[in-house]
Amino acid sequence: MYGMPDRKLLEIFLENTPTAVAVLDSQMRYIAASKRWLSDFGLVDTELEGRSHWDVFPRIRDRCKQVYHDSLAGESRSCEQVVINADGSADWMNWDIRPWLDSCGEIGGVIIFSEVITERKSELNYRSIFDAANDLIFICDIETGEIVDVNQTTADVLGYAQSEIKCLGVSVLCLEVAPYSIENLRELMQKAVLGEPQIFEWKTRNKQGRRFWVEISLKLAQIGDNLRLLAAVRDITDRKRVVDALRKSEAREREKAQRQELLNQLAGQIRQSLELTAILETAVSEIRNLLQIDRCSFAWYKPYNNPPVWEIVTESCAADIDSLTGVYPAPDVENATECDLRSEILWVDDVSEFLQPSHREMVLSLGYKSLLSLPVRTASGLTGAIVCGNCRSPRAWKDAEVELLQAVAAQLAIAVNQADLYAQTREAANIAREQAKQLEQTLYELKRAQSQLIQTEKMSSLGRLVAGVAHEINNPVNFIYGNLSHAKVYVQELLELVQLYQAEYPEPAAAIFETMEDMDFEFLIDDLPKLMASMEVGADRIREIVRSLRNFSRLDEAEMKFVDIHAGIDSTLMILQNRLKSQHERPEIEVVKEYGELPQIECRAGQLNQVFMNILTNAIDALEERDSKRSIEEITLRPSRITIVTEVQQQDAAFFAVIRIADNGVGMKEQVQEHLFEPFFTTKPVGKGTGLGLAISYQIVIEKHRGNLHCFSQEGAGTEFAIEIPIKQGN
Repeated sequence: MYGMPDRKLLEIFLENTPTAVAVLDSQMRYIAASKRWLSDFGLVDTELEGRSHWDVFPRIRDRCKQVYHDSLAGESRSCEQVVINADGSADWMNWDIRPWLDSCGEIGGVIIFSEVITERKSELNYRSIFDAANDLIFICDIETGEIVDVNQTTADVLGYAQSEIKCLGVSVLCLEVAPYSIENLRELMQKAVLGEPQIFEWKTRNKQGRRFWVEISLKLAQIGDNLRLLAAVRDITDRKRVVDALRKSEAREREKAQRQELLNQLAGQIRQSLELTAILETAVSEIRNLLQIDRCSFAWYKPYNNPPVWEIVTESCAADIDSLTGVYPAPDVENATECDLRSEILWVDDVSEFLQPSHREMVLSLGYKSLLSLPVRTASGLTGAIVCGNCRSPRAWKDAEVELLQAVAAQLAIAVNQADLYAQTREAANIAREQAKQLEQTLYELKRAQSQLIQTEKMSSLGRLVAGVAHEINNPVNFIYGNLSHAKVYVQELLELVQLYQAEYPEPAAAIFETMEDMDFEFLIDDLPKLMASMEVGADRIREIVRSLRNFSRLDEAEMKFVDIHAGIDSTLMILQNRLKSQHERPEIEVVKEYGELPQIECRAGQLNQVFMNILTNAIDALEERDSKRSIEEITLRPSRITIVTEVQQQDAAFFAVIRIADNGVGMKEQVQEHLFEPFFTTKPVGKGTGLGLAISYQIVIEKHRGNLHCFSQEGAGTEFAIEIPIKQGN
């Protein structure tokens, strides 16, 4: 029994005591524990005897452990501790720890008396928080609306004792008049009781009669075992004062900012457009919107008219008010505008109180009940006026509004001066621009004429050279070609004679036989006719090339004549054959000809051949550039090809010959197409092109033949040129 006498008696005591008590030895091991101890800590089914107290309650803090050590040293101590029960719940415990003595008078261990104080601790915490809150807190019964409890802050702020507040009820927060009466408050409380939380601003007063603003929050809350209406009241007097001050300050700053914005807008518009009409329209519209008035107008005084007049050139007015835009004889309004002409302000808050009857009648006839007019005088001597008015009711004009209009008038005067200067400058600029345009056009025409002359001279020189070379070649070729037919007959007759000798003398002499063997006589007899035929084909080919050169140069066809377009295309292809045929780095460029039925076309054949040459050369260049970046396999899979299609099309009442020359190359970018026909524009490297070919081609087709030249190209999809030439040029 670990030194404890009379174990039976101890068990009877622990079995029947209503107190939670446990007996531990000097090593803090359990000797026995009462039923209440076991039930309080959820240890009913746990065998405690011999277990360490630290194992049973592992979360005991060091501070409390020290209390146990003090008790084992002979002191009676107590401590409060949050204990986590076996079921996971937590409780505040008050442990009273006392030492017990064995039969020898030595301390044998401790007896612990435990008391659950969770509810008491909660109540103390709640009260301390409740009374320390800065807000006024009311707890009301949801059935009667009576105040159940209030915190100390409520008593301090309202100047009543807590008991007085409970007697007065929620009327302590109310005034005698709506919307801050007891009836209004009870209505809001009823909404909160029905589950609609309420937050609102309220005016109340304290016991001394000082009125102040509060914010009240009403909501249902579970307090203890009861559902209550909780009212949190916060003094917002300072906040309201600050908010009101901020609101007034913001209104002043907003008004100032709006006025400054109007001035900035006018100044900005003056800088950007210098269009006086637009500036005046903006000014009157923005002034009316800013001042919230019925009408704002701008008028010019024209003293040189006979008679002098005022012209209202622009205005902004409410939708239900008639416009006053128009011209008014100056005598009708002269007296009313006298002030403006003296650079003074006409300021009338209430037209009905205007002292001068003539002025009053005139202004009333225009529909004004309040009037504010400021003059605008410019450096050039013009006089205008900004006229603001109210037509529905009188209006008291403010000094700040007059200051704004004075600033606007100054800006408008600047705008008028700058607009005059701008108009003069623009007129001078237009004259200079027109002259520059004429010079530019002249320069352009000169450049075109120069480029055309250069190209024409080059083509003329080339044509003469080609024609001369063709003529010189043609003579010997004709001599050779003419004698080849006779040579062919002579060779044939000699071969027949040799065959006759062989038939008559089948066994030749030894010397003849050896000579025949050395010269391979049988092969010679077989090959000689073929050789003659090949020479004839070659001579014929030379004749065709010479004919193509002469056809291409067409020195005798510089004027308009009816020609065969297909012959011109074929001669151009013949000249370009050397570039079209296969090279060591690429296969042949295919040429697909899809010729339609074309009649003889009236044109300048030499110039048109030049167009074909330029377009075909560009197509070959594009294909060669693309093929240089491809392998033989890629070229074989997708060979380079030029397609030539001809047809007749009717456009309106005229018939055109259309020649389409397309390649399947890399195409052109849109930026390149935009400048394609401009002189000296080229995408080729230096030495590869002058940029004149297509420009001159365009000029030949458009100007010389009254036709059309179009280019259709897409990057990666090839390029097509469409040449449209009228079949008959007419007059």
